Amino acid sequence: MRQALLYDPILHDEEVVAITQSSVSVLHYNEGCKRQLTCPTFVYMLHCSQTMYNHLLWANWNKTSLANVILLGNKLSSYHERLVSVHIRNIVTINSRSTTEQLRKQSYYIYKVS
Repeated sequence: MRQALLYDPILHDEEVVAITQSSVSVLHYNEGCKRQLTCPTFVYMLHCSQTMYNHLLWANWNKTSLANVILLGNKLSSYHERLVSVHIRNIVTINSRSTTEQLRKQSYYIYKVS
C-alpha cells in the first residue's frame, strides 16, 4: 500500500490520532468524493448517498481514471431501482416506450454503470 487517505466527518480527535499512527492520512476537509484517481485505488463507501457515488464516478468518468476505481460499497443497481420507482410514481399518463426513454435521459449515467 502506497498511501491511504480517510475522510469521515464524524471522527473524534482520539480516532484521528489512532488512525494516523497506523500510517493512514486523515483528510481534514470534505472533497465531496470528487477526487480524480491517478492510480489503482480501493474506495470504501458503505451506506453512502447516491450523490457521493455520482461525484466519484463523474470525477473519474474516463477510461484511464475509471480503471483505477476499486469500489466496495452498496449495490449500485439499488439506486437505479429506487430512482426508476420514484420516476414511475411521478409519471401519470405516458406510454411505456416514452417512459423508458424519459428515464434513460434523466438517469443515463446510473443506467450505464449498473
